[in-house]
Amino acid sequence: MAERQANHVDTRLLIWFAAITAGVLVVGLSLIAAGSNEAFYSSDPVVQGIFGIITQAGDELFFIVVISFLYFGADKVFGRKLLYGFLISTQVNLLGKAICTDPRPITNGTEETNPYFEEGFGFPSGHSQSTVAFWGYGIAATRGRTYSLAVKAVGAAMLVLVPVSRLVLGVHDVQDVTGGFVIGAVVLLVYLLAEEYILPRVSLDWTARLSLGVAAWMTLWVFSILAVPGAAADFGQPCGLLVGVAIGVPIEEVKVKFDPASLPVPKRALAGIIGSLITIGTYFALSLAFGGIPTAPHIWRFIRYAILGFLVSLVYAWLLKKITRQ
Repeated sequence: MAERQANHVDTRLLIWFAAITAGVLVVGLSLIAAGSNEAFYSSDPVVQGIFGIITQAGDELFFIVVISFLYFGADKVFGRKLLYGFLISTQVNLLGKAICTDPRPITNGTEETNPYFEEGFGFPSGHSQSTVAFWGYGIAATRGRTYSLAVKAVGAAMLVLVPVSRLVLGVHDVQDVTGGFVIGAVVLLVYLLAEEYILPRVSLDWTARLSLGVAAWMTLWVFSILAVPGAAADFGQPCGLLVGVAIGVPIEEVKVKFDPASLPVPKRALAGIIGSLITIGTYFALSLAFGGIPTAPHIWRFIRYAILGFLVSLVYAWLLKKITRQ
């Protein structure tokens, strides 16, 4: 069955994104200039409990579950493009943290004093940037679909609540959140424009796409390690996934051709649930298998995530095609 194509991006939304991003930047800089960089932290346990739940919507596990469900149970092409944009933004965020080495605010405290304590550097905020990459793409790429209004409403709420939750919990300051939002928006806009105007003009067979994809993401990984050796272990996650998906997707499109959008709703739901569960199971299994290897941890982390990307994009798609008897 021919692969379904995602809707074109609404250029008016791109303008809105640019305007909102500019507004966030102005507000953020104004708050910093006014001395309110760390003014939104709250130690109230009730407030922290509420925003502690909200902040989970910006965690890695949340995005793995939702993207895998979309890929297996809704629209494979949309899920794949969302994943690519999300991972590219993640890599940019990790590079930004490694280069800037900006400490988190004093309100982050310690593991003993703050139940939401976060390790690592603060600028730019990963939760804020990931939320922009995920929900921003979802809003822009679902134009004309029956659920477009719902995506816009939920996405708009998340774009506000997740960054605010990082401030309230004290793990980031205004500078971190503003930087994460703005950088995430810039990466998203570039990605959307490339998807709209550049990629449709590139025609390659599946072997060329596989080779080019692996070469590009491997180059990004090696460049990142050489540029910031101290953060080498961090780069294995997005780059490893990108390489694994770059191998699996072209093969899947030719050999498997799993198409959840063609399934009846009950089977789509089943495929999405099973796909998410085995993806999460594999994520934790690989973490246990590779996490304790002391030698060259950055290489093993890359391999671990490359395996996960390959399994999800090819092997599990094949498995779900068999299960749903497509």
